[in-house]
Amino acid sequence: MRQLLVLALFVFAGTQVFATTAEERFAKGVEAFESGDYQKAIDTWKALEEQGLESYELYYNLGDAYFKKDAFPSAILYFEKALKYKPFSKEAKNNLKLANKRIIKRIKPLPEFFLKRAWQGLRDVFSSNTWSWLALVLFWLGIGMIVTRLLDWKKGRWQGSYVLGGGLVSVALLFLLLGYSRGNFEEDSRKAIVLKSGIELRTAPESTVEVMELPEGTKLQIIDRIGEWDKVEAPNGEVGWINEGDAVRI
Repeated sequence: MRQLLVLALFVFAGTQVFATTAEERFAKGVEAFESGDYQKAIDTWKALEEQGLESYELYYNLGDAYFKKDAFPSAILYFEKALKYKPFSKEAKNNLKLANKRIIKRIKPLPEFFLKRAWQGLRDVFSSNTWSWLALVLFWLGIGMIVTRLLDWKKGRWQGSYVLGGGLVSVALLFLLLGYSRGNFEEDSRKAIVLKSGIELRTAPESTVEVMELPEGTKLQIIDRIGEWDKVEAPNGEVGWINEGDAVRI
């Protein structure tokens, strides 16, 4: 038991040290950014990312630093990463739009179905955890109202409690679906950004037949993978294959 306690203390101490070190290194990146040394800021924050640190602030700052260096495809990548953590961040959205506008050659995307846009907008109001908690609370409130009405049926209580309880349970199920959809979005790594020019979308793995050239900064939907090749869909609906190293996953 004593050995387990000592081990737990070491683990806790190690976690605290890592957290303190990460905060200090993040702060050094901020200092470098504010002094105009954007490459040093990028190197500092990228090192934290490589250690497994993930946060809106880290990704947003990396996007901002790449933007300052005119590395717009990388800026797009990190603003997209930041928006997975805070989908309603005005700063990240505005900077993402600015970075996309700086891409000279862009692919015109297909228009999205309005119901799909509405669902995604509602989905992104809260995190998956928040949707799940809301669903749980409403579900038990609804069940509680229905059970209470069943136990007191002889007292002639308001019949509408059945309707209200059933409505709360229905809304809870909707919230559960939104939480599930949001969770899939948070864990989704099937989208990627092309970071360099000259990438060819090909008809098949190792094929020399080109479907089209993908401009840098293009956002792709990854459909499938065979070996080192990814089957992707471009914003205009064109489908083809690229090498897995030709685009970086969001």
